[in-house]
Amino acid sequence: MRDFDKYLRNRASQEKRTMPESVQNNIEKTLSKLPESNSTRTHSRMFPRFVAAAACFLILALFILPNISSVYAKALEKVPIIGEIVQVFTIRNYHYSDERHEMNVNVPKVDIPNHTVENMINNDIEQWVEKLTGQFYKDLKNNGNSGHSSIKSDYEIVTNTKQWFTLKFSITETMASSNRQLKYYHIDKSSGEIVQFGDLFQTKEYSDAIAKIIRKQMIQQMNADPSLSYWMKGSSFGKDFSSVRDNQNFYWKSNGNLVVIFDEYEVGPGYMGTPSFVIRKEQIKNILKPKYYHMEF
Repeated sequence: MRDFDKYLRNRASQEKRTMPESVQNNIEKTLSKLPESNSTRTHSRMFPRFVAAAACFLILALFILPNISSVYAKALEKVPIIGEIVQVFTIRNYHYSDERHEMNVNVPKVDIPNHTVENMINNDIEQWVEKLTGQFYKDLKNNGNSGHSSIKSDYEIVTNTKQWFTLKFSITETMASSNRQLKYYHIDKSSGEIVQFGDLFQTKEYSDAIAKIIRKQMIQQMNADPSLSYWMKGSSFGKDFSSVRDNQNFYWKSNGNLVVIFDEYEVGPGYMGTPSFVIRKEQIKNILKPKYYHMEF
């Protein structure tokens, strides 16, 4: 044990980071309280000393060393039971099938040990699912012998890194036509908060800057492929695209670029589906909050 104590002191002194005086004092106090070794003591007296030594090691390993050693802290982050663990699993399935109608809805649940931030995501998904399944059963009761309809859901973990978590949840409804709805949920693990699109930027003026980049991409796409169509420049059908919403769907690519997603019929006719546009991080460096510009995905 003395050799281990000596190793800890030497290792701490070699670190480039300065050890806080309060931490140094806690180490010295903990080590000084350990009973001295005595070969004449009985086995029963050695047991409390062993317990104290183990407790000392646990304190040092879990609470003190990560604060004074960058090498140790990085190694500790790789241990599965340490750090921010986010899990997603299916808690419920709504299933119905006959010759005309079909429903297969899987309801995911986000689980983060010792946190409650997941409740907002889980409650939102539950409300969404209850509304859609309720409408399905209502339509089935009223129109069960006519027409065809289906409702299906799926979910995917888009990102789950040290700093960021994104869950994609989608529902596709088919009756006379098909309608797909997407919802992306994000957790900034460094703050433990749910993040919306508008939270990524320094000021509210971000909307005009993002819209300008997207409009340019829309024009480029339509020039390259005449079959594509977006609502802009006086469209005779939908409302011309002019801005993005604070709760706009988005996700980060692994290279740090931002992907902005629109709902069906939001920026173009239904056959355009749910259009997405990639925005390079460098294009929005001046309006992104610094923490998100430097975040690694």
